[in-house]
Amino acid sequence: MEHTKNTAFALLLLLFACAKSGGEQTNTGGGGGGGTVQTTCETTYQIVASPANGYQALCLPESGTRRFIRVEGIEANANNKYFYVILGDSDANRVGTNTAPSSTAGDGKFILTVGASAGGAGWTWFTFNGNSTTQFTYPFYTVAPLTVRGPTTVCFEISDTVPPQITFWATGYKTDGSPDMTGVVTDASVDCANPATLNRNNAVYRKVDWNNIAALTTGSAYIKSSGTDTTNLAKATKVFVSSNSVLGATETCSTTPASGTTQVCSPSGAQARHFRIEGVQTSAPHTSVTLYAGYAAQPSGGNAPTSNGQARFIFYHGNNPSPPPQTTVNYSNQDGGTISFIGFTSAPVEVCMDITDATPPRITLWATGTNSANCKNRTTLTAANAIFNKNDWTGSFALNNAAAWIYRGSGANATKVTAYTTPLGTGF
Repeated sequence: MEHTKNTAFALLLLLFACAKSGGEQTNTGGGGGGGTVQTTCETTYQIVASPANGYQALCLPESGTRRFIRVEGIEANANNKYFYVILGDSDANRVGTNTAPSSTAGDGKFILTVGASAGGAGWTWFTFNGNSTTQFTYPFYTVAPLTVRGPTTVCFEISDTVPPQITFWATGYKTDGSPDMTGVVTDASVDCANPATLNRNNAVYRKVDWNNIAALTTGSAYIKSSGTDTTNLAKATKVFVSSNSVLGATETCSTTPASGTTQVCSPSGAQARHFRIEGVQTSAPHTSVTLYAGYAAQPSGGNAPTSNGQARFIFYHGNNPSPPPQTTVNYSNQDGGTISFIGFTSAPVEVCMDITDATPPRITLWATGTNSANCKNRTTLTAANAIFNKNDWTGSFALNNAAAWIYRGSGANATKVTAYTTPLGTGF
């Protein structure tokens, strides 16, 4: 009899455990048995009554990362109502609160905001590390009394680059191809529930060039409805989270330099080994555009010294008559000599450079239009076409596994820096 009671009690405990795991947050994928690590999970949205529209924790797969997120059944039934997905929140105790989510420079937090504007338009925007995109509009949301366009499903991938790249899709839509990605057209083949249908070309929106370079913070994640009205609100039915990438490894990233010194983005999971700088031009005496690589801390100005494992490329305007304009390359406090390339003093130019992972590295510099090189055509990036090529640096110092930085002095410009995980020079 005692054995029967114990068996019944054990079954009751098992049923209770199953009910708990299968409710609000559920791990899925990977089979679950034999020690298999779960790579996906789901959180069912709930209208939080106390506090009204309070934070709800977003699940984390056992694998420990959130890379792809699908938000199902989004709808808004009133103006000025929004639904939020918050990642990288340093506060682990937001459940039980309902303050509006926000992000400031340096916090590494990401927020997706989607819903109905005060005027009734469907708005979506992203915020990361204190920087927000402009709102973009497409008819995805809403139920009466607004125009009936929902509920719908959206999804996005957040890469492990620094800063993260955001690629956003909406089931049934794709970009209209406009450069600023402000419009969409219908496309029944795009389905957030089928990752095989998703690619960069049919994304509704992409964001890669955040200011205030930072990594996504490893922190808490939440979902939330705005305001305190639990009847008229923006909401969803379920949020699916996966640690698996839809797009695969991101081997490039780009940065828009600000005046002064800007940290250059890092491609996913690797240090950059090739850089392309577009729109390099100087127009004032003593000013420069300078690329630094291998610096853990921000270098000062356009002529900061290098130490072991650090590289520096200076495009210097000069000061007529002396010193003259020039290009210089320095590695591990060794001067590679003066290069006569000065085209940037009269017109915008494009330059690119390899810094290999050898010890010491091969450092090669090209300029589009010089020696038949084209920084956007890898086959032209040869030793013969380079304006600088050196691999015999003194000392056995590999490039430091640290950040790259771009300096743009007053009276100088550079419009874009693209970083790659692998050197692009050919024939070496």
